[in-house]
Amino acid sequence: DILYECKFPTELEMDERGYRPLFTYEMIESAFVDHIELDKKPKLELGGDIGAGGDSNAYSIKSRNAWVTDKGERKQCEAMWIDDYNQVKDTMSNVTKVEDYLEKYPSLEARDISLDDTGVGKGVTDRLHEKGKNVNAVTLGAKPVNTMRFVNVRAEAYWGFAEWLKAGGRLKRDARWLQLTEVKYKVNTDRVIQIEPKSELIKRTGKSPDFADSGMLTFAAKAPEPRLEFI
Repeated sequence: DILYECKFPTELEMDERGYRPLFTYEMIESAFVDHIELDKKPKLELGGDIGAGGDSNAYSIKSRNAWVTDKGERKQCEAMWIDDYNQVKDTMSNVTKVEDYLEKYPSLEARDISLDDTGVGKGVTDRLHEKGKNVNAVTLGAKPVNTMRFVNVRAEAYWGFAEWLKAGGRLKRDARWLQLTEVKYKVNTDRVIQIEPKSELIKRTGKSPDFADSGMLTFAAKAPEPRLEFI
């Protein structure tokens, strides 16, 4: 609304650095459903935020053809839930975790698993690639698909998450999704959208947005599938 309807946020919405919330409490609450039922052949995507030290390894799953009960009406729509988290210090245990997901959900393809490839996550994605699991390794600080509108992949993916909710995406009721209300954005001097850096968010809130990030990763663009070419 700021970019395309020429509306200006109030001082209460914008902080002293020019950031304002990307998600509101009302947006999250209106997306909540109490039950998600998978289709017989679910179209799934998984996001994994790989943590280190005291941070959690968080996993969220998005289904593009789930059944939910919304305001007394059962309907099919896209829905997401926080599936698991742990604070295991052995980062490489996430390799086994991803393999377990592929076994648990036969319709889930490795390329539809998006893992944070920044920092400690790189070792996990590298090992999975070595084992023939072509997961989507996401470098959040890399160039986005739309370089005219977003500063990096993280901004593009979080914006996609917000647009998904506005378009009717549903979240399984879970208080941990309220981490999303801490995510802020601004339009920088180059007129592109940027999300508050994670380091600044942690400093401001005292915690890492592990669950919010795991959901955001399901909106990260995927690398093109490799093609075989014959000469």
